[in-house]
Amino acid sequence: MNTLTTRLANSKQKGSFAARARQKRFRLLLDLLQTVPRPISILDVGGNRTFWQNLVQAASHDYGYSADSSNPLFEGMAITLLNIKVDALAQVTSDIDGIRFTYIQGDGCHMPKFADGQFDVVFSNSVIEHVYTFENQQKMAQEIQRVGQRYFVQTPNRYFPVEPHFLFPCFQFLPRPVQRFLLKHWELGWYPKVSEPSVADRMIDEIRLMKRRELQALFPEGELTEEKFAGLVKSFIVHHGF
Repeated sequence: MNTLTTRLANSKQKGSFAARARQKRFRLLLDLLQTVPRPISILDVGGNRTFWQNLVQAASHDYGYSADSSNPLFEGMAITLLNIKVDALAQVTSDIDGIRFTYIQGDGCHMPKFADGQFDVVFSNSVIEHVYTFENQQKMAQEIQRVGQRYFVQTPNRYFPVEPHFLFPCFQFLPRPVQRFLLKHWELGWYPKVSEPSVADRMIDEIRLMKRRELQALFPEGELTEEKFAGLVKSFIVHHGF
């Protein structure tokens, strides 16, 4: 990954836009979570334990808690991580700073195992753009609003000029043959070179970036927040119920 894309997209790179945006997102999420009575149950659709580890670290920094003390922001918090594929090592319930984790295999577009309003909060970070079609995005949005009393959903903006996964200017608007050609000859973003067209097609088809009006239509009661880079809207956060 070159220096420009590192500055823009690598959240592990200190000082990058992605790292700064993540810190702002953490602060917004933490401020909202503080308004929810404890104990609190959270469903993270398509998420992972690493995100919450980073959130705990951010809270320790921003709210002045020492690294070796229990953080009261997370006391009484139980998080269910829902993913299509669950790593075998992640089956064991484990805690972080008072947070209790449970791992469940499932599809965020269809969650019949969960009752209406079962979770205090449903959270999803950069997942809804990975379900292939707008129909699936509708299903995921409906399920999030069904099983959660509150929600917090983040997703990239389709019209930001640099595609956030392939990290190539306007990749999402290029003709399919051009997209295949680029993937065949260069490592783009987080992806290796792909010589087989069918494999490239699956990678491309998985990602459907969303427009503002689409997100507002799927979450009509949600409050929409913009994440910007150089004055341009890079991604959206929509939340409700806090």
